[in-house]
Amino acid sequence: MSTTSRRLRIVYYGDQTSVVSARLFHCLLRTVEETGDK
Repeated sequence: MSTTSRRLRIVYYGDQTSVVSARLFHCLLRTVEETGDK
């Protein structure tokens, strides 16, 4: 049971980091597009 919870915890944190990195990458692209338009 502890192994399963540990595995779920790793998957959960993995998803969190991917979401955060994707959000930062999206913001970066938006900033580049805005500066490019100006």
